[in-house]
Amino acid sequence: MQLNRSVLFGILTLVPICGCTPARDPFQPIKPGQLRVLTSFSPIYCFAANVAGDHAKVLCLLTTTGPHDYQATPLDSIKVAKADLFLVNGLGIDEFVTKPVADARKKSIVIEVGEAIPDDKLIHLGEGERKHMHADGTFCEHGEHDPHVWLGPQLAQEMVGSIAKKLGELRPEQKQAFADNAAAYSKQLQELHAYGLEKFKAKKNRRVIVTHDFLRYFAQAYQLEIVGSIQPKPGLEADAGQLAKLVKLCKEKDVQVIVVEPQYSKGAAETLRQHLAGQGINVRLAEVDPMETAAAGDDGNPDAGLYVDRMKKNIDNLAKALP
Repeated sequence: MQLNRSVLFGILTLVPICGCTPARDPFQPIKPGQLRVLTSFSPIYCFAANVAGDHAKVLCLLTTTGPHDYQATPLDSIKVAKADLFLVNGLGIDEFVTKPVADARKKSIVIEVGEAIPDDKLIHLGEGERKHMHADGTFCEHGEHDPHVWLGPQLAQEMVGSIAKKLGELRPEQKQAFADNAAAYSKQLQELHAYGLEKFKAKKNRRVIVTHDFLRYFAQAYQLEIVGSIQPKPGLEADAGQLAKLVKLCKEKDVQVIVVEPQYSKGAAETLRQHLAGQGINVRLAEVDPMETAAAGDDGNPDAGLYVDRMKKNIDNLAKALP
């Protein structure tokens, strides 16, 4: 079939226009002078958004997809390329940023705010605890510390201070505003921690079983005892032998609560609960959300108040379940 010459000319003139269309700026709309700050996932977004206030446009890279299931997209590389600063948790949980950062060729803008926490406040992992299974079945190895530091409200305050310091370095004229915002948000975190201490104060049995070892900083903050984990290693489901071991532990230690996460199946926890019920032992499931995923609003980001609200809910859920 032969194309009409006028039609062919129209097609040829359209091709360069379509091919050269610039990529949409993901930070738009933005106010003049605002910093462009990208964050890895929801807790870091909440910290940065509260510290930045109106002086920065803050975006969250991940929302409904968690760090362990993330697949990089071209738009993510554009977000990194446009950002003045990319704030991540660090300590091995943010390896997923490697590809978009490499594609954008802006490695220097990445700041690992978890690294600001002194080593003596971090929980060290054994060799066997450093591997984690991703959604595609592959294993990766994290660093020597438990990376879930944001689940300790006191450690979250240190992360907030680190973010304020870095923003102040980029915008010295707004340094005091960032410090004031950080102080106001840290006050909320102090009140959150006090709320948790009060909720757990009367609990005489604070022993729990967890689905996998994500709760240690939370447990440390509220003097909880993690007796065991359903997954012997992250990503490895419990077999009959592991469940039998956990039944024995629950009986010996008088464990009455199993902690589950909304992002993962409760099947193994329900199986364990049923095994215990068959032996006349009543245990309850309590949901604690590590916030590695979060719903996005109309602007594509989580709510800036998510961290405090969700942590209060976590505290309430677990305190209600403990005897």
